[in-house]
Amino acid sequence: MDDVRAALANRVHPVPYAGGLTRRDILRQYGVPVADTLAEASALAVEYAHTT
Repeated sequence: MDDVRAALANRVHPVPYAGGLTRRDILRQYGVPVADTLAEASALAVEYAHTT
């Protein structure tokens, strides 16, 4: 959660991984995509980088 807030505060687009300590529903409250695997997080980050 702290990492997501820090990224957003610095205008960085976070893609948190739901396999950590913070529950998925809490991460989703920030309005960013939440990945279930590290591979999915990487793919979402690359996808976002190509759309901005």
